[in-house]
Amino acid sequence: TAGINPHSTYPDRLSGGRMGVYTRSVQDDYAPYIKPQHYGNKSKVSRAILNPPQEVGLKISGKNLNLSVSPYSIQELSTKAHAHELVAGTHNHLYIDVAMMGVGGDLSWAPATHEEFLLKEKSYLLRCKLMPYRYRRRPRHLAKMIYNVGSQG
Repeated sequence: TAGINPHSTYPDRLSGGRMGVYTRSVQDDYAPYIKPQHYGNKSKVSRAILNPPQEVGLKISGKNLNLSVSPYSIQELSTKAHAHELVAGTHNHLYIDVAMMGVGGDLSWAPATHEEFLLKEKSYLLRCKLMPYRYRRRPRHLAKMIYNVGSQG
Protein backbone atom coordinates (compact mmCIF):
# COMPACT_ATOMS: atom_id res chain seq x y z
CA THR A 1 0.00 0.00 0.00
CA ALA A 2 0.78 3.47 -0.16
CA GLY A 3 -1.23 3.35 3.00
CA ILE A 4 -0.86 3.18 6.75
CA ASN A 5 -0.03 -0.35 7.94
CA PRO A 6 0.99 -3.02 8.88
CA HIS A 7 -1.86 -3.60 11.32
CA SER A 8 -5.43 -2.28 11.33
CA THR A 9 -5.75 1.47 11.15
CA TYR A 10 -8.83 3.68 11.42
CA PRO A 11 -9.24 7.48 11.29
CA ASP A 12 -8.76 7.80 15.05
CA ARG A 13 -6.03 5.14 15.15
CA LEU A 14 -3.51 6.34 12.58
CA SER A 15 -0.57 7.17 14.83
CA GLY A 16 0.16 3.51 15.57
CA GLY A 17 0.63 2.64 11.89
CA ARG A 18 3.34 3.57 9.44
CA MET A 19 3.16 4.53 5.80
CA GLY A 20 4.98 1.90 3.79
CA VAL A 21 5.04 -1.11 1.52
CA TYR A 22 3.63 -4.28 3.06
CA THR A 23 2.90 -7.84 2.00
CA ARG A 24 0.20 -9.56 4.03
CA SER A 25 -2.06 -12.55 3.76
CA VAL A 26 -5.76 -12.39 4.50
CA GLN A 27 -5.11 -14.56 7.55
CA ASP A 28 -2.52 -12.06 8.88
CA ASP A 29 -5.25 -9.47 9.36
CA TYR A 30 -7.74 -11.64 11.22
CA ALA A 31 -8.67 -10.26 14.64
CA PRO A 32 -10.48 -12.84 16.82
CA TYR A 33 -12.78 -10.43 18.62
CA ILE A 34 -15.15 -12.13 21.07
CA LYS A 35 -18.08 -10.56 19.19
CA PRO A 36 -17.41 -10.83 15.43
CA GLN A 37 -17.09 -7.48 13.65
CA HIS A 38 -15.34 -5.75 10.78
CA TYR A 39 -11.56 -5.90 11.17
CA GLY A 40 -8.32 -5.33 9.29
CA ASN A 41 -9.01 -1.89 7.83
CA LYS A 42 -6.06 -0.11 6.23
CA SER A 43 -6.40 3.68 6.06
CA LYS A 44 -5.15 6.17 3.50
CA VAL A 45 -4.56 3.49 0.87
CA SER A 46 -3.67 4.66 -2.62
CA ARG A 47 -2.67 1.30 -4.16
CA ALA A 48 -3.26 -2.32 -3.35
CA ILE A 49 -3.00 -5.63 -5.15
CA LEU A 50 -5.03 -8.73 -4.40
CA ASN A 51 -2.84 -11.52 -5.65
CA PRO A 52 -4.27 -15.04 -5.65
CA PRO A 53 -1.59 -17.62 -6.41
CA GLN A 54 -1.29 -18.43 -10.12
CA GLU A 55 -4.42 -16.50 -11.04
CA VAL A 56 -5.23 -13.05 -12.29
CA GLY A 57 -5.51 -10.71 -9.32
CA LEU A 58 -6.94 -7.25 -8.84
CA LYS A 59 -5.12 -3.92 -8.72
CA ILE A 60 -6.88 -1.14 -6.81
CA SER A 61 -5.85 2.49 -6.96
CA GLY A 62 -7.41 5.61 -5.53
CA LYS A 63 -6.85 8.36 -3.01
CA ASN A 64 -7.15 7.90 0.76
CA LEU A 65 -9.17 4.70 0.52
CA ASN A 66 -10.04 2.45 3.44
CA LEU A 67 -9.50 -1.16 2.44
CA SER A 68 -9.81 -4.59 4.01
CA VAL A 69 -10.05 -8.19 2.84
CA SER A 70 -11.78 -10.95 4.80
CA PRO A 71 -12.88 -14.55 4.32
CA TYR A 72 -16.12 -13.49 6.05
CA SER A 73 -19.03 -11.58 4.57
CA ILE A 74 -20.57 -8.64 6.41
CA GLN A 75 -23.64 -10.84 6.91
CA GLU A 76 -21.53 -13.59 8.49
CA LEU A 77 -19.77 -11.11 10.79
CA SER A 78 -23.00 -9.39 11.85
CA THR A 79 -25.12 -12.49 12.52
CA LYS A 80 -22.74 -14.55 14.65
CA ALA A 81 -22.47 -14.01 18.39
CA HIS A 82 -18.98 -15.50 18.83
CA ALA A 83 -15.84 -15.78 16.72
CA HIS A 84 -15.79 -19.59 16.87
CA GLU A 85 -19.18 -19.62 15.04
CA LEU A 86 -17.77 -17.90 11.95
CA VAL A 87 -17.65 -19.96 8.77
CA ALA A 88 -15.32 -18.75 6.03
CA GLY A 89 -16.77 -18.68 2.55
CA THR A 90 -15.21 -20.18 -0.56
CA HIS A 91 -13.83 -16.78 -1.58
CA ASN A 92 -12.61 -13.63 0.09
CA HIS A 93 -14.51 -10.37 0.43
CA LEU A 94 -12.95 -7.05 -0.51
CA TYR A 95 -14.23 -3.96 1.31
CA ILE A 96 -13.36 -0.53 -0.10
CA ASP A 97 -14.67 2.53 1.72
CA VAL A 98 -14.22 6.20 0.93
CA ALA A 99 -14.89 7.09 4.57
CA MET A 100 -14.68 5.18 7.82
CA MET A 101 -15.90 6.21 11.25
CA GLY A 102 -13.39 6.11 14.08
CA VAL A 103 -13.57 3.18 16.49
CA GLY A 104 -13.73 5.27 19.69
CA GLY A 105 -13.39 3.62 23.07
CA ASP A 106 -10.23 5.39 24.12
CA LEU A 107 -11.73 6.26 27.52
CA SER A 108 -13.52 3.56 29.51
CA TRP A 109 -15.97 6.08 30.98
CA ALA A 110 -16.74 7.66 27.57
CA PRO A 111 -16.57 4.92 24.92
CA ALA A 112 -18.18 7.04 22.20
CA THR A 113 -16.27 8.06 19.08
CA HIS A 114 -14.92 11.61 19.18
CA GLU A 115 -16.91 14.16 17.17
CA GLU A 116 -14.18 14.71 14.55
CA PHE A 117 -14.17 10.98 13.68
CA LEU A 118 -17.92 10.59 13.06
CA LEU A 119 -19.38 10.30 9.56
CA LYS A 120 -21.57 13.37 9.14
CA GLU A 121 -22.24 13.56 5.41
CA LYS A 122 -25.39 12.00 3.94
CA SER A 123 -23.50 10.69 0.92
CA TYR A 124 -19.93 10.16 -0.18
CA LEU A 125 -18.34 9.74 -3.59
CA LEU A 126 -15.93 6.83 -3.99
CA ARG A 127 -13.46 7.08 -6.84
CA CYS A 128 -11.09 4.23 -7.43
CA LYS A 129 -9.77 2.18 -10.30
CA LEU A 130 -10.05 -1.63 -10.37
CA MET A 131 -7.92 -3.44 -12.93
CA PRO A 132 -6.91 -7.06 -13.56
CA TYR A 133 -3.41 -7.81 -12.35
CA ARG A 134 -1.07 -10.68 -13.16
CA TYR A 135 2.05 -10.93 -11.00
CA ARG A 136 5.26 -10.42 -12.90
CA ARG A 137 8.00 -8.42 -11.25
CA ARG A 138 6.97 -5.97 -8.57
CA PRO A 139 8.78 -2.64 -8.96
CA ARG A 140 10.31 -1.64 -5.64
CA HIS A 141 9.56 2.04 -6.15
CA LEU A 142 5.78 1.50 -6.17
CA ALA A 143 4.08 1.35 -2.79
CA LYS A 144 1.61 -1.51 -2.77
CA MET A 145 -0.25 -3.66 -0.33
CA ILE A 146 -0.20 -7.21 -1.56
CA TYR A 147 -2.72 -9.61 -0.14
CA ASN A 148 -2.29 -13.28 -0.84
CA VAL A 149 -5.91 -14.26 -1.21
CA GLY A 150 -5.56 -17.93 -2.10
CA SER A 151 -6.32 -20.72 0.35
CA GLN A 152 -8.13 -20.06 3.61
CA GLY A 153 -5.92 -22.47 5.58
